[in-house]
Amino acid sequence: MNQYIISLSGHNPLARRVADHYNTALHTHVISYFPDGEICFNADEFKQYKDSRVVLVHSLGWPVQENIFAVLLAVDRLKKVGVHKITLVAPYLSYARQCQPINHHAGTVDLLIKCLEVAGVDEFVCVELHKSSITQLFSRPVNNISVEALLTNHIQKTVNTLSDYCIVAPDRGAEHRARSIANTLSLDVIVASKRRMLNEKVHIDVDQISAQTKAILVDDMISTGQTILELSKCLAKRGIKSGIVYAVHPVLSANALEKLLACSFFEKIVVCNTLPVTITDSRVELLDCASLIIEALLQSRMLYEHTTANKSRHKSHNWLG
Repeated sequence: MNQYIISLSGHNPLARRVADHYNTALHTHVISYFPDGEICFNADEFKQYKDSRVVLVHSLGWPVQENIFAVLLAVDRLKKVGVHKITLVAPYLSYARQCQPINHHAGTVDLLIKCLEVAGVDEFVCVELHKSSITQLFSRPVNNISVEALLTNHIQKTVNTLSDYCIVAPDRGAEHRARSIANTLSLDVIVASKRRMLNEKVHIDVDQISAQTKAILVDDMISTGQTILELSKCLAKRGIKSGIVYAVHPVLSANALEKLLACSFFEKIVVCNTLPVTITDSRVELLDCASLIIEALLQSRMLYEHTTANKSRHKSHNWLG
């Protein structure tokens, strides 16, 4: 059975990294528009995938609504031309922050997941969903990849005089990851408390103190950057002289990156390539999570081959490469 890796963007380095690993071409489909703004694709381009397996690699970040509908439309087209199985690799799943129950019902992200499943996605690969409980909202197989080991290894290899640092969680939601990394590295951990104000600003407070003079701030994303900036002020008042930021998803709304780089507190900002980022400053470093996605796809292959072998012993299914 033929297998393909496809992307819906001409600028998708993560998808290309995955395709390169399997020594196969990345099939890119350009999103087109009607004069009134409707998204469309060349339907004939999808006919080549009939009776095949397709891995679609596309993050659902900014522009969020456009990316969501483009993926829905592409998945629908793929199913209609007879694709056997569609695996959606969504390194960043939008609306994951809106997972809080509403009147005892699942939050907004549940609607997005249902739409993707109805369109025809058979399997999902995501990176660091906002909460692990989100996986329970899927009715199709989902692999929620953790990048904790990737972050920890990078800290060990690149941070000089590591004993000068403590690990800091910006809020209780980031506490588990921060404590796990701190335990592995034998470092102190500080957990800040965060409260959102009515004017969309945040109030950060830190009750704990540390003997260390530097901090490694670890969070799942940087959106506006306001939380990290307020935390840096709070830490500075308590004797922390500088810090390094590690964040999984570089959402970077508005001019967030510019604001962070303008703050002298930060030595470096490290983010994963779950979303496209244009790096123009040496203090910004991009961590490649392609190997983790490839490993997840390998696990998918093993499960798929085991299932098909049980159904039909005489058939063989080869994976890319």
